[in-house]
Amino acid sequence: MNSQIDITAAVRSFARTIPGEGLAFLNNAAEKVHLSLRRIPYNDATRASEAAIRWRRTASQIIADGYVYSGKSCTDEVIAYIAVCCVRGYQARFVKLASGSFVHSVAEVRLDNDWYIVDVSAGRGAVKGEYSPGVERDGSLLWKKGRDAWDVGLTGINSTMDGMTIS
Repeated sequence: MNSQIDITAAVRSFARTIPGEGLAFLNNAAEKVHLSLRRIPYNDATRASEAAIRWRRTASQIIADGYVYSGKSCTDEVIAYIAVCCVRGYQARFVKLASGSFVHSVAEVRLDNDWYIVDVSAGRGAVKGEYSPGVERDGSLLWKKGRDAWDVGLTGINSTMDGMTIS
């Protein structure tokens, strides 16, 4: 696979369960992805298991596995969300944010001629706008945008963000 958001039969099937068009679809898809994934506690007992999958699963794998780790779910949820949006023909991109040592993933989706930010793991609906380099928004700065986490250089637990190791 070349991308985490490759469209598979599993992704298509999941996307077919989401109603709506336009903004309603963007919000319904975010809710469906968020609520469909079981939360496994992230703690000392699960740390190694989470590290083994961080930034490595595809949308198809995330949907099939049906789980994410609490507090470490944003990238997986955004990857599944972007793939679902792509099935429905919406242009979407992966956005990685940084705020001090805290990092977070959101999606930006194009609807008509506007971009909308969707914070899937926070359970927030689509908000008109996009992240721009050097401009703080909601306490965070844009690190990189791309097709998916792999496209911005995040491929596993030892990946770095401009010299900052994320663990």
